[in-house]
Parts: sequence; C-alpha cells; structure tokens
Amino acid sequence: MGSISDREQIQADADALCAAAARFHQHSYAALTNPERLALLEKLESVTRKLQTPSHQLLNELGAQADPAELGGKLPWALADRLHITRAEAGRRIA
Repeated sequence: MGSISDREQIQADADALCAAAARFHQHSYAALTNPERLALLEKLESVTRKLQTPSHQLLNELGAQADPAELGGKLPWALADRLHITRAEAGRRIA
C-alpha cells in the first residue's frame, strides 16, 4: 500500500475517521445477533490495532523533530496535556 503525504488528504481522512467513530458511538447494537456482535468486535479490534501504527509514527516524528519551545514544554508533558492522559502514560507511549 502506498504512502499518502498530502496534508489535506490526511486531514480529510482524520475528519472522516472522527465522523465514523461518532456514528458508532450513537448505535444501539441490540438488533445484532451474538455472532454478528463477535464479528463486529473483531473488526473494531482490527481497526484499533491498525490505528496504533500512525500513532507510533506521529510520536516518533514528534520525538525526532519537535522543539520543546514549539510544544510548550517537554514532549511527555505536551502529550499528556493534549491527549488528556497522565505524564506516566505519555512517557510509556514515547519510550
């Protein structure tokens, strides 16, 4: 699969991902059978794992390129503040 580096396309994909996640949040899953629930859980798990790759890429690029002045402080602190996670969790993700 090729790499997409167009800034507008990346933003459009992020917006579409957020919109899809919002729709999933609004669903009631009562109409599904148990096999359908398991199949959907499998798909959601697969997507969750796939999204870890761009997260790792973004963290690696921030670690390599970001200046603390640009971030408003050290990377773990900026990450914790921006993602609403603890500094310990931010440090774990960076390590």
